[in-house]
This record gives sequence, structure tokens and C-alpha cells, in this order.
Amino acid sequence: MAKESKNLTLFDNLGSNEKPSRAFLPSPFISASLPLRDIKGSLFTRKYNGIEMILTGAPKVPYGVYGRLVLSLLTTHAVLDEKDENGNVVINYSKEKEFLDELQAPKSRGKNFREQLEYFSNSTFVYKVKVQKKVQRSLFEDLDNIKDSVEVSYESTGNIAFIKKYERLTLLDGDIEADKKNRNMSVVLNADFVKLCVEHAVPINYTTYSKLSATGKDLYAWFIYRNNSLNHGDVIKIPKEKFVEQFMPVKDAENNKTQVNSNYQYLREQIEEIKKYYKDLDVYVLKDGGGIVLRASPPEIFANDKRYVLITAND
Repeated sequence: MAKESKNLTLFDNLGSNEKPSRAFLPSPFISASLPLRDIKGSLFTRKYNGIEMILTGAPKVPYGVYGRLVLSLLTTHAVLDEKDENGNVVINYSKEKEFLDELQAPKSRGKNFREQLEYFSNSTFVYKVKVQKKVQRSLFEDLDNIKDSVEVSYESTGNIAFIKKYERLTLLDGDIEADKKNRNMSVVLNADFVKLCVEHAVPINYTTYSKLSATGKDLYAWFIYRNNSLNHGDVIKIPKEKFVEQFMPVKDAENNKTQVNSNYQYLREQIEEIKKYYKDLDVYVLKDGGGIVLRASPPEIFANDKRYVLITAND
């Protein structure tokens, strides 16, 4: 898989006395993330460890750095905004600048973010989970020939649209500045997407998140998410092949070791970049090239962390 293009640093002008920003991501998109780059098509599938994400869109599905930032913004509104009687969330912007201000993005990138928002408005996703585990026999009182427990396979799936309705008014007068033409933007988040976000939201440091490449964003969010389930002293080793398979999968990896090694090296570089910001992250890259070791780290952020300002907060 080719590396994604270099990310823009959107926070270079963040003053040292300003609070960093807080946002949210849905955990399913941390376990199985958006495409790293434009796939030039309308269908994307990512599979890993019993999880399968299927994105369908027209003409394209959301992707890359900008798609991830827009997803974080939509998730944050879904989690915190007031819901209507049907469970939808309505987001209104009188002009595009308000949308970009929440993303903390320069107006010169309006087209990039607007495109991704449009892709979200035309996309749906199926999130499948299939796991095997042992459960107590008492859950199946009609079964007689088992003793204490029974092994079951659990599968869950559902087709969800991100956005129910998206509207934008564009002024066509040629004398109007380009960044002022797009106005009266309205986004109605689908109730099922809102419910997913509310039930499975993971808080992130958006200031850090915005500075990273698309792959760096995926790693950073996963480290935060995975750390939530670790106790002090817990140690997890992830072999190189599994690490690459999750974050930068290679087609026919068994016969393409060179690309696997190249992607692994890139992932190592992204870890070092993340540790510049998440300084307490306890992740160690094995010197023999065999993978990484993750230990429980001090949490970087909490859901209602007062050290951070919400990206959706009004000035």
C-alpha cells in the first residue's frame, strides 16, 4: 500500500497559552478505519480480527486526513448536541467559515473539507462483528447436554447512513470571494449514526490528532482506545505482520514481504511522531523488528476533560 500524502499541520499557530481541543471518534472507526487515500471507487472494505467495515458511497467514500477530521467533528456533534424527537442531530452553519473554524482549518482548505462532507452525506457503512467466546450455561436453560459453559459464535451487523440530509447554499456571483460563496450549510446526522456515536465515543486530543498523518491518526486513536482497557502491569505484544495488517494492510502479504517491511518502517516512524505529543505513551518497538509492545499508559484525555476546549464550543 502506498503511503498517504503528507498531512498539513493545522495547529502551527496555536498559542502556548491556549488550551488544546477535545473531540470524539466512534470506536468502530478506530478498530477498522477509513481508507488512507482516495480509492477511486465507491466501495471500501477493511477486515481485521473478526471485524469488517464496508463503506459504500457515490461517487466516492470519505478518506484520508480530511475525512478523518470531518468524522471527528461529526462524532463530537453527535455525542454532545441536543437530539430531535427522532434522535437526529441538526448542525447549522451560516457560512462555510464556521464549519472550518470548528475544524480549526484554514479557509484555503475549504474545498477539501467540503468534498469530504459531501462524501459522508452520500455514504453508508456496514459494521460487522463476529467473535467466539464461552458463556455460562444458564443463558441456555433449554440445553441439557452441557456442563458449565458453552462456546458460541456471535455476529452483529447493520447498515447505517452517516447523514440524513445535507444542504448548502452557494452564491454564484463572480465578484464574491471564493471562501464566502458557500453559506447556510445544514447537516442532519442520521439517528442510527448518532446512537452509535453516543454509545461508542472515544475522546481524543484533537490538537494532537490534527497534526498527524492519516496513518498517524489511526495509530494515535487506537493507542488511546486500547489503553482504556489496560490495567497497570498489562503488556500486549503485537507481531509485525499483525500490526501491518491492521493499519497498512498489504495485498498478498505472504508474497510481498518487501512492502510489508516498508509499511512496518513507516508505522514505526508514525509511533515516534505520536510520542512527541503523547509523551506518556508506553509503547516500545522491538529492536529485532518483530513488532511492538504496548503497556498501560497514563490516560491522555477523559470524556469531560476540563483541560481541553471542545472543537464545537462557541467563542
